[in-house]
Amino acid sequence: MYKHAYCGSCGGAYQEDGEFRIMCEVCDLWYHGECVSVTNSMAEKIGKYKCPSCTLKRTNRGKSCEASGSKSGIPPNVSKHDLSS
Repeated sequence: MYKHAYCGSCGGAYQEDGEFRIMCEVCDLWYHGECVSVTNSMAEKIGKYKCPSCTLKRTNRGKSCEASGSKSGIPPNVSKHDLSS
């Protein structure tokens, strides 16, 4: 089965009835336009499409522990005990 046979968002199979789909240039997964709120006319104006998941990963990349409110340099969701294991 090809990587693009199923939608990266809903997991649904693609129909051969010409439904619109768009590929993420980062993860190479295909999405139903409806699942990612992109129409055919919108896609024509987009240079390189980045899916919501890849966009979120890019937004969160590079945030330091200090920016998240941790004074110890340890992310707030990790305890010192977790690090010593």
